[in-house]
Amino acid sequence: RAAGMSDTKIGPQSQEETDREGAGGELALHKLTGTYPDLVVAVDGHVAPRHDHIINGLRTDIKATKYPDGSLLVPITTMPGPVAVYALMIGHGGIYKFAGAIPAHLLILPERIDDYNHGPTYAAKQGLLMELDRAAELCQWRNY
Repeated sequence: RAAGMSDTKIGPQSQEETDREGAGGELALHKLTGTYPDLVVAVDGHVAPRHDHIINGLRTDIKATKYPDGSLLVPITTMPGPVAVYALMIGHGGIYKFAGAIPAHLLILPERIDDYNHGPTYAAKQGLLMELDRAAELCQWRNY
């Protein structure tokens, strides 16, 4: 956070828990895909990119929740941009499973706005999520 990362947590948990579980989910997806995480937070005072992973050349933002039936939540302030795919990891304390992914253009939509008692947010229930390769395939002709 000292490097300029903003607080965009959704829910009653502490920022520390959000950061810890988010990082755990990111590392778990990297392990699942056999990739190595980019551990750079900032370079020469510039904030790092807003994505966590590159899948098939597409920027992917990894979200985590401890709730087994949890939804993939993205802050309402999110604008269409460089992130092409959002992925959801479920678990806590270092044990996570991949719940699915969704292309940004199918998530950042007015009909995906929901409220989980913490204000409006973009949300995708697990039934809307798909495998990473399928989400990336649906982005193939988009300009990300």
